Amino acid sequence: MAGKTILTDDDPEMLKALSIQLKREGYRVLTALDGMQAVMGVHKNAPDLVILDMRMPAGGGVSVLEKLGGSVQRMGIPVIVLTSFGDAKEKAEQLGAFRFFKKPHDSKELLKAIEEAIGPGDRSS
Repeated sequence: MAGKTILTDDDPEMLKALSIQLKREGYRVLTALDGMQAVMGVHKNAPDLVILDMRMPAGGGVSVLEKLGGSVQRMGIPVIVLTSFGDAKEKAEQLGAFRFFKKPHDSKELLKAIEEAIGPGDRSS
């Protein structure tokens, strides 16, 4: 089993594609279909990294970052925002996002940011 866990929220198709990519790179992936599941998932699982979309049902990335407040910083969990809304970059950064990517994103650049934040996945599993 992979050692590093990433929690990601997004629409079901994006979650599937992102999960496949991240698992291939050796990460354990937890998914959330809405903002509330993302908040609960962070508190329950304390993942190594969180990837958030800015617009999701039951609270998107801004709401999730606001609800998590200092807890992701206290737990040392970097947050990457991956969204189709480019105008949200400033707000995401104000709320402590580690990186911001606009969809459609460059998969190699996203993986590079993930590795910078938490290191490479465990490809031996």
